[in-house]
Amino acid sequence: MGERKKKIQINSAVILLVIIALLSYFIFSFVQYYREMDQKIAAQTKHDLQTTNDTAKAALNSLLKDGKNWLESLAVICDIPDGTGKENWWNVVKKFDTKGMKIGVADSRGTIYYSSHKKMDISGRQYYKVLKKQKSSISKVLFDEEEGTESIIIGVPMIKQGRFEGAICLEYSTMELGRLLNGKDTSGMGAVLVFTRKGRMVASYEGMEKFPTMYDMLKTMKYDDPAQLHEMEANVQKGSSGFLNYQNKGKLRMLYYELADISDWIICTLAVAELYEGTLYSLKSETFILMTKGVLITIQGVLITILLLFFSLQFFKIHRNEKRENTKDVLTGVINRKYFQKLLEKDLKRNKKYRACFFLDVDDFKRINDTYGHQKGDEVLTAVARHLEKNLREKDVVSRYGGDEFTCLIYGITEKEKIREIAGRILREVTGKVHVNISMGITLIQDNDSYEQIIERADGALYEAKVRGKNQFMIL
Repeated sequence: MGERKKKIQINSAVILLVIIALLSYFIFSFVQYYREMDQKIAAQTKHDLQTTNDTAKAALNSLLKDGKNWLESLAVICDIPDGTGKENWWNVVKKFDTKGMKIGVADSRGTIYYSSHKKMDISGRQYYKVLKKQKSSISKVLFDEEEGTESIIIGVPMIKQGRFEGAICLEYSTMELGRLLNGKDTSGMGAVLVFTRKGRMVASYEGMEKFPTMYDMLKTMKYDDPAQLHEMEANVQKGSSGFLNYQNKGKLRMLYYELADISDWIICTLAVAELYEGTLYSLKSETFILMTKGVLITIQGVLITILLLFFSLQFFKIHRNEKRENTKDVLTGVINRKYFQKLLEKDLKRNKKYRACFFLDVDDFKRINDTYGHQKGDEVLTAVARHLEKNLREKDVVSRYGGDEFTCLIYGITEKEKIREIAGRILREVTGKVHVNISMGITLIQDNDSYEQIIERADGALYEAKVRGKNQFMIL
């Protein structure tokens, strides 16, 4: 019972180890899958940011180029500013004086005129000095004290008969330029910002005005590695592009920056990575569901395998027991008459290794049953069978032929003297140990013998032994 319990414990431990190994494999596989997908999605998001940034960069250049071309067309037809207020460009100046954008016309002395005849001296500003050299110009970020906003100015010179006579300037506030680059929606993914290498905003959106520079805004964010911000500043100064990841209000943000190819401007695309985070969340959920299903399927498979194995073993045991019952005598445990016949007939057809057959019974067995009862008779038969097996070899065969009769097959021995020795030993053993007498008929098996002939001769020899007084053997 203890051995069986130990075996069950070992089998249970093996099954548990198999389940743990399979679960570990599934968990490892899904973690690896999640990591790979995380990397692929992050790479795709970076690629999308670069694509958006390239599009915004092209849009910025196109916007400024179109503005410059329009100003050049105006410069050809505009009157030279003379301070009379009757020049032909006043209607244009008034028409484009809107929030975030305005047009001004400057004379050769550096006085610029805006709508409502407002004027300002710009002669000392760097962009005007470039215009005086008969070159178009884009200013650095300027602070408009009257409007309280920052802006940039695109200017083209007015050249008449080869002489510089003034300039036409288009002024954008940083908010307006940001609005034009981003469209109406600046709160979602793909918001575009333009700033100088020193961080001054060129194109911005609402909320950025409270920060003096782009870097000041970024310093308020959270980073997994604070060195990222310093690395970005260093890259900007070198004119290199790069990515920056940070968190704002619990949301992941990704930023890609590169040179705008205009002045010292840097253009960047900022994404609130909701799609990225949403995809990752969805991926985590799907991975967990798949892993759970995989684990359940694995456990189910293991349990089914265990059940199949259990039922297979049970079937094998039942089949083996049935086979044993079909070949063994229930009382004595030796093979039965039917299987004995099958075994001998098979040997006669093929190997012919069994060379002698013993046919024996218990003398006066009926008297034992009548005197001591059938239980005692059964004990005698069982003891006889046990001593027959004990005195024969493993290759020999012992069979209960029926009632108190037994048959034996002797393997490979043809010499009568050796057969006599075996028979005598059996008689002495049974008589001395079981305390009953037996009679035995023996026949040597010939090559052409059939099963019936062998049994008939052995039975005849048994009869002769009985006639001669029992408790002896006879060989025919």
